[in-house]
Amino acid sequence: MKVADVSISPWLKAVMFCSLGFQLGCQAKDEGPPVAEPKTLSYQILAESPHDTRAFTQGLIFENGLFYESTGGRGASSIRMVHPQTGDILRGGLLEKEFFGEGVTLMNDKIYQLTWESEVGFIYNRNTLEKTGQFKYSGQGWGLTNDGKHLIMSNGSAELQFLNPATLAVERTLTVRNHKGPVENINELQFVDGYIYSNVWHSDDILKIDTSNGHVMGVLDCSALGQPRPKNPEAVLNGIAYDTKSKHFYLTGKLWNKVYKVKISE
Repeated sequence: MKVADVSISPWLKAVMFCSLGFQLGCQAKDEGPPVAEPKTLSYQILAESPHDTRAFTQGLIFENGLFYESTGGRGASSIRMVHPQTGDILRGGLLEKEFFGEGVTLMNDKIYQLTWESEVGFIYNRNTLEKTGQFKYSGQGWGLTNDGKHLIMSNGSAELQFLNPATLAVERTLTVRNHKGPVENINELQFVDGYIYSNVWHSDDILKIDTSNGHVMGVLDCSALGQPRPKNPEAVLNGIAYDTKSKHFYLTGKLWNKVYKVKISE
């Protein structure tokens, strides 16, 4: 079939080009409603307790008067139950050498722990820390928390993934944004009353993220904590736990010698 030779006037070409450019521009900028500049949060230190200076903290939770901590490092990664006042390790053990421990959370009486690049996570008995299972996911594992319905994980990007705890399938994704755009390197996570408090890797800031839209609602500057810090450049802020009874937070970092019990305010 022969196609007829149809000529297009220069004027029509210009209109079509401008229309296409406008459509592409709209698509590129279609990032949802604008995000307001986040509020500055503040904290008050209520208490300090010892922290294992060998612990490369990747995740921290507080439940029934105990810390559960996930640590990283090749050949040094662990899952542990820790006394919050003394820092003593009550239970726990090392991961196999090929695994690098990451985020941790407690949901439905199970401890869930991520690994960094192995695309596998582990499930433990909350009382004994005996491994009872494992699960797979795609991509890197960084931070982990839950909202009572979903496991929520970060992967080092600006994206949070909401996983079905029964099937471990991703049911929802959420992009973390502030007034400047997506926020990369979202790391350790702690869900509290509809918000996620998150570390940003190699930053002293903790973000308060609205889980309904991913907007950063507040920023907490923690640069004064952990001073003087270890000389290791990786000894950064990383560890957020929450006591649902007292409404207080526990903050620490990789290789830090203290855990700080704090009250966070707007």
